Amino acid sequence: MNKVLLKRVVTSTSILLFLCSIFFLSQIDKREDFSFNKEQANELNSSWTVKYNNQELNNVTLPYDLNLEANEKYQISTILPQLDHEQNTLLLRSSMQDMRVYLDNVLIYEHVKPKSLGIVTPPASLWITVTLPDDYSGKEIMIEISSPIKSFSGVINPIKLDSKEVLLFDLVKNQLFGLIIFGILFLAGIILTIISFFIKDNQDSRIFYLGLLATFTSLWLLAESRLLQFVIGNRFILGSLAYLMVPLMAIYFALYIREAVLTQSGYKKVITRFVFVMQLFIITSVLLQITGVYDFIETMYFGLGFISVGAVIGAYFLIKEMLEFNNQTAKKLMKFTFILFISLILEIGSFYIGVFSFISSFLRVGSFLFFLLLIIDTIYYIRESMVRKNETLILEKLAYKDFLTGGLNRTSYEKDLEKKINDKQSFRLNLLDLNHLKYINDHFGHNVGDEAIKLIYNTLESAFRDIGTSYRIGGDEFAVIINDINSEINANAIDEFNQNLSNINKHFIHPLKVAIGTDIYTPDKWEHFSKFYHHVDQKMYEDKTKIKSAE
Repeated sequence: MNKVLLKRVVTSTSILLFLCSIFFLSQIDKREDFSFNKEQANELNSSWTVKYNNQELNNVTLPYDLNLEANEKYQISTILPQLDHEQNTLLLRSSMQDMRVYLDNVLIYEHVKPKSLGIVTPPASLWITVTLPDDYSGKEIMIEISSPIKSFSGVINPIKLDSKEVLLFDLVKNQLFGLIIFGILFLAGIILTIISFFIKDNQDSRIFYLGLLATFTSLWLLAESRLLQFVIGNRFILGSLAYLMVPLMAIYFALYIREAVLTQSGYKKVITRFVFVMQLFIITSVLLQITGVYDFIETMYFGLGFISVGAVIGAYFLIKEMLEFNNQTAKKLMKFTFILFISLILEIGSFYIGVFSFISSFLRVGSFLFFLLLIIDTIYYIRESMVRKNETLILEKLAYKDFLTGGLNRTSYEKDLEKKINDKQSFRLNLLDLNHLKYINDHFGHNVGDEAIKLIYNTLESAFRDIGTSYRIGGDEFAVIINDINSEINANAIDEFNQNLSNINKHFIHPLKVAIGTDIYTPDKWEHFSKFYHHVDQKMYEDKTKIKSAE
């Protein structure tokens, strides 16, 4: 085990032991309990009488489903028990239903969807609280229910009777797990979306799409938790959020697969068409809702059909990618998706065997694990991308770096020169050559010769740093490209270079002498750069001859 892994194991174990010790200490003295709500809210689910279509059912236990046609009315009634006088609030769940509440045949509450004001709002499943008078015990409570939606017509949800505070705590407690998952996914989605804007060199948008997918999924979980009503009281949002999040989730999951997994352009084009269809579906469903033609819940049947077809096509593409192209990312995604599949099977199974307390819990856990794995995989992707980027930058620097002097090499010189020529820029070129390098190498050793080259480059860089770029383009050859073609500026820099070289020669083992050729390149004057280069090179050799003649 390497040191880094050992450190992580020790740290994790220490944290786990610390948390266990805190829990152990908390169990020593349990005489006090400061939790707000230690009791379940009082349920009012037994001994109901149900009347519908001239039929009567007695001693019915809630929940119950009569499976009626849309807009059929039905009544449920019971005698209210004797409870504490503070337990005087009924909690009803309206599943897209209109409700009227009667106490001893006197209407005390009415919940009816209002008429539209030009825009038809969607039916919404809502919590309804009905405050009873203090003398309610022993009286008959009768609730008249109807729904324009066939799926919810005849549905009778559980009913609770307690104080408002206890009912509120009971709701939050029962949905606390879902709220925690919502919070984690929502925060992760927002963070990933923000991060995606700062990774400018990322080759695809997978982080952006994953962030939006996590965000929309969290909002769907919030809507399904039945607690959105405590945050927002708007019927349109309450009745549409869950239905609009589903196609948005499908869109951004498809886009994530297109960017992060698929490699074949043909597959990507099909995914793009699916995204377009889903976008068109969202716009159409909103228009059908606000015009009153179809409600969101009715158009969702078509949306789920589109999503099912898209899921089959996507799964086919992933399998093809795995089998034909050995796509490892596709293999990982299929494993992650299998967790969602298992959670869905458990969800359906709990529904059919009647274990309603676990409904939606399996899917929430599956969704959380699915996104956790995706996010971890994305973090590894970000890290690997950063490593590859750093390696690329290092290689680029090495490609343009002269190892002896630490400065720019001939490759960098040719790249910069080509850009200026292609852009038809005018510039000054200085070519320099160190005299007697072979003599220095032969008589004093190559180490001294290398030191001479480094001294020349450093002196050149110091003199021309403010006006141009210096390069080592050969063994003892150097060049300077200067944007400013003013001759006086260049002459001053050459004087500074020669003066600094004179100071070096006072201490160096052999006098360093450098020949310089310089001239201005203008595209109009020089048809071919090679002729200009030869011209400057000749001027440099003329200066070299003068230096040798003076020795």
